[in-house]
Amino acid sequence: MAMIKDNPTDMDYTHATLPNSGNSTPERTIGPSPCAQLEATKADIRRYTLIAQGFENMLTTLRHSNAQDEDDPTYVEMLRQRTYYENLLDKALNIENDQSGVKKEEDNL
Repeated sequence: MAMIKDNPTDMDYTHATLPNSGNSTPERTIGPSPCAQLEATKADIRRYTLIAQGFENMLTTLRHSNAQDEDDPTYVEMLRQRTYYENLLDKALNIENDQSGVKKEEDNL
């Protein structure tokens, strides 16, 4: 005798799909806001500026005192460090310019 199913069971719904209603909420961004990123970049700029200036001041003092051989490993390392921080400063300034442009665009929206 064959049984007729009047009531659906859980098994009947295993392959059922829900209709696609779309995404009604915008995706949240992960990470700091553009404003927070800009503030962090400005802090980096201040830090890199002070460090690069400190190395430049030390190098200038050594040059003026004639107490330093320009081939001395310590002097060469100071030159390398100054260049390193000047490069970081340049990158941070470029990032700040990009971020400032984004912030201005957001303000106009």
